Amino acid sequence: MAEPGARSHPRPKAAENAQRRREQLLRVATRHFSEMPYDDVSMSVIAKEANVSHGLAFHVFGSKQALFEAVLRGAVEDVNRLIVVDQDVPVERRLRGTLDRFFRHVEESEATFRLGLRAGLGPEEELRRIVSEGQEAAVMLILRVFGITRPNRLARVAVRGWTGSLDRAALAWLEEGRRIRRTEIVALLEATLLETLRQCGYADRLSTS
Repeated sequence: MAEPGARSHPRPKAAENAQRRREQLLRVATRHFSEMPYDDVSMSVIAKEANVSHGLAFHVFGSKQALFEAVLRGAVEDVNRLIVVDQDVPVERRLRGTLDRFFRHVEESEATFRLGLRAGLGPEEELRRIVSEGQEAAVMLILRVFGITRPNRLARVAVRGWTGSLDRAALAWLEEGRRIRRTEIVALLEATLLETLRQCGYADRLSTS
C-alpha cells in the first residue's frame, strides 16, 4: 500500500509528446509516400504538415529512407492486424471475416496497399526484407486461424504462395474497377486456401465438427 502523500509515476510528458510527434510524422509521411514517387517526397514538407521542425523530423527518423521504412513497416503491420484468430468463431467464419476485412482495407487504403506491393517488388533489399518478413508473419497468422501452430514445410510454402495470389487478386480487383462483388472474390479465395490446406494434409482442421 502506498504511503500517504506518495506520488504515482506517470509516463513522463516529454515521452508522450515525442511519441505523439512520431505518430503524426508517420501519418503525414504515409500519405505522401503513398501518393507520390519517393524522390518527390520532401522531409521539409512532411515536417511542416506534421507541425514539427525539420530538424526534429530528422532527429526522430534519421533520414528520409528510414522514415519510408517505418511507413512500410506500419503498412505491413496494419494488414497483419486484420488476421484475427478467434477460437470461439467457427473455422469457416474466421477465414471469411479475415478476407472481408482485407478487401475492405484494400478498398479504403488503396494507395498504401499499392505502396507495399511496389516496395516488395522493388530493387531496395531492405524494403523487400520488410515486406517478406511481414508476409511470413501473415502466413503463420493465417495458419493459426485453423489452429495450425507447427505447420509442415509444404503448408508454409503453399500458404506463402496463396498470400501472393491474394495480393495479385486484390490488385486485379482494383484495376477492374471493383466490378466483381467483394463477396464473390472472398468466396473464391477462401475455397482456394481450404483446398490448398487439404492437399497439405490438414483436412481435419477445416471443420468445426
